[in-house]
Amino acid sequence: MGVESYQDQLSIETPEHVALSLPVAGVGSRFLALFMDTLIQILAYALFIGLLVLLFSGISTPAQTHPASSRLVAWTMAVMIFLHFLAYWGYYTFFEAFWHGQTPGKRIFNLRVIKDSGRQITFVEAMARNLLRLVDALPTMYLLGTIVVLCNPQRKRLGDMVAGTLVVHDEEYTLGGSMSDAGRTFTAGFFAPESPSTAAAPEAALFPATAIAQLSASDLVMLDTFFARIPELDVATKDVLTDRLLQTLCARMGVPVPDGESARTALDAIAYELRNQRGFSSQR
Repeated sequence: MGVESYQDQLSIETPEHVALSLPVAGVGSRFLALFMDTLIQILAYALFIGLLVLLFSGISTPAQTHPASSRLVAWTMAVMIFLHFLAYWGYYTFFEAFWHGQTPGKRIFNLRVIKDSGRQITFVEAMARNLLRLVDALPTMYLLGTIVVLCNPQRKRLGDMVAGTLVVHDEEYTLGGSMSDAGRTFTAGFFAPESPSTAAAPEAALFPATAIAQLSASDLVMLDTFFARIPELDVATKDVLTDRLLQTLCARMGVPVPDGESARTALDAIAYELRNQRGFSSQR
């Protein structure tokens, strides 16, 4: 969105020995995402308080003469304290853990939280990085977190250092040329066909369903990240890494590398079959 230039590029190597270059998110775009998430939380608070006002407007009798009303007030305060904790900590934790490393604010500004290895974060990493949010927010307006981000090349706050995560720009690439690339948009970490009708499907499954079942969502993330970085690789490097990645995945599935198929076609088939078997949505 033109918030900042992508001058900070982080080079990492995945466990499959695939080299990736990721555009690290800086303070500007992260602040805008935080502002949007905070606005969403404020609106949720306002809605909740409005509902409480409507609820208590029907209670006209003094609480001291009606013990039930007094208990209702006490329970309401307890619920409000719990919801405040969820809004401050759970909001970020659950969205990042179960929405592919993105909160609504991060999605609006095309940011994503990933592991240092380039893989998708889990609930454990999301919980760890957000437990430290209280510390990063000290003394006010995330001053400590901002200073820490500006002082390290990976643009990590304290929560990222503890959890082993980083925030990157979720760039998009459209690849053309071969039949296997037609109609597909690749993002930094995730791949989605533009629509079920335009996504090119293999004519026949190259791998049995039982073999594909041995792979996980993190393998799909790794595949999509590799596809997104193909334009950055020279031909020799691309061929070597494609062959190496295919051999790794075939070994993990317990099947031989298919004969008569290019490595890229086989990787496309794995991604397609894995997405269909796991039931991933075709839209971001």
